[in-house]
Amino acid sequence: MWGNSRSKWMHDLKSRFLDESDQTFIIVGWGKGAELAAYKYAQAASNVEPMGKWLGNHILEMKRKIGNKCKLWGIGEGLGAHMIGLAGRLSHAFTRITALDPAGPAFELVNEDAMLKPTDSPFVDVIHTDSHHEYRSSEMFSLINKYGTLKPLGR
Repeated sequence: MWGNSRSKWMHDLKSRFLDESDQTFIIVGWGKGAELAAYKYAQAASNVEPMGKWLGNHILEMKRKIGNKCKLWGIGEGLGAHMIGLAGRLSHAFTRITALDPAGPAFELVNEDAMLKPTDSPFVDVIHTDSHHEYRSSEMFSLINKYGTLKPLGR
């Protein structure tokens, strides 16, 4: 589910949510920073912190201009889950964060301060879909056993 701000899936998701709720949506497609080839994953992962801080500051500025009336629900996938968490931690603006398969490599046991935390929003739910599995631990799949973390990050 990678993409930039023109990715169709992002706008489809936003439209579906708007049909069902009165939430405010901000689409952040940081394709240039996250859509790097797998061998450049370390660079993509290191882009999470500056992007999270940028987004958090942007949200704070937006709230200063329009007031604190809007409810924000942050949704992030993979690296974006951690980026949304950092933005929420800085801005205290999200009423909910949904993390779709938060990234494990370069965060778990390495840079846990940059990981999504249960306290980044009053409600944080996490869907884990790509983590360690015995089948993928065989020799054939030993180079990349998982992309996601099983560390409990929600509440």
